[in-house]
Amino acid sequence: ASQPSTLMLGDWYELVFTARGPVLSCGIAGQTPVTANSQNLSSGSVGFRTYDSTFEADWLVVHDILP
Repeated sequence: ASQPSTLMLGDWYELVFTARGPVLSCGIAGQTPVTANSQNLSSGSVGFRTYDSTFEADWLVVHDILP
């Protein structure tokens, strides 16, 4: 899934990623999140990737979400 977004270079943005069962969602700076479904991701690890840019993170926090 993808969604165009206009972000300013050098600014910090809150990125929220949620995985609940097969539903995955990701949103930036309060924008409407992009959602996708996948039955292939029952466990794993956290990772980020960029395309044609750099990425810097601060305060990466991972929480369990209880049902």
